[in-house]
Amino acid sequence: MNKDGKVKRIKLSIKDAYEEYRNVQNINSARVSTLDRVDNSMKALCKVWDEDYPIASLTYSHIQEYKEYWHGKHAPTTMNINLSKIRVFHNWCVMMGYAKKKIDFVLVKEDSKPIAYLTEDELNGIMKCDIIDVHFRKSFLFYYMTGCSKSEPFEGKLSGNWLTIEPSTAKGHTTREIQLTPILKTIVTEMRDRSSISSDDREIC
Repeated sequence: MNKDGKVKRIKLSIKDAYEEYRNVQNINSARVSTLDRVDNSMKALCKVWDEDYPIASLTYSHIQEYKEYWHGKHAPTTMNINLSKIRVFHNWCVMMGYAKKKIDFVLVKEDSKPIAYLTEDELNGIMKCDIIDVHFRKSFLFYYMTGCSKSEPFEGKLSGNWLTIEPSTAKGHTTREIQLTPILKTIVTEMRDRSSISSDDREIC
């Protein structure tokens, strides 16, 4: 409130608004992988516009400049993922009153590509490659044998010899159960143990 008795709105910076947004998402039990992805998207934004830039000042032209900055540096798919995450964040800021109106985030055109799968020969080549850490070679084997997506080994429920993937996590959005051999169970346990050993310190922007 200023000296005239009127409420003065303080313009939040991108960093401060995002820290609040991230805390809300964490309380809402957003997946760690989702939060990590949004962190990366915000870092990309802060490469173009300083973290102290007022979130209320962002406009359509800023997003166009963002796209121009990353054109040729990021693949179209990466660009669109980042734009989508930033859009959700900005819409939240509008809802909270930190920004005046929503921005029209126009995604870039992507060339459709067929899904590529590892062949048996390619997997054998990976297994024999000494410059690849043993942990990652075993991880490649686990993904190849189970057909899991990147996040499913970590977010599925491990019970006995079964890995259960819930609809919210499964790539097909339906419950999926994977029976594990003793070797696969050992590998996924090592993967999960290694993933849990991480620093709590995060750089937002």
